[in-house]
Amino acid sequence: MLTPLEVLEKSVSDYGVQESVGRDLFGAYGEFLAMLADEGIRKALAELRAKDSRTDPTFKQVRKISERFEKALDAMFFENALLGPSQESTVSSDENNRSFYGCPRAQRLSSGPPDVG
Repeated sequence: MLTPLEVLEKSVSDYGVQESVGRDLFGAYGEFLAMLADEGIRKALAELRAKDSRTDPTFKQVRKISERFEKALDAMFFENALLGPSQESTVSSDENNRSFYGCPRAQRLSSGPPDVG
């Protein structure tokens, strides 16, 4: 069984996500984990008051990383022809009465590989 991060990595590869998007996605994730691994940064964030967050350099750095990660996810899921929303968007259901919102391709992908008989 794949971890969520491995699923994301496989999706980047399988669905032809631009290399720069993958770099931003996993780069931002790695930078965020590196920041969390730093005890001084964790302490500074834990002690940070909301009123000071807009001017705090550590918080600004975390926010910048977060925005880069979000932008990469947006590019992956909304700008990729194989993963993004389609103009054929619908609400439909399958034979098990599961609802699917979005493009018909999402329904095909989530129902598993076709039966080969």
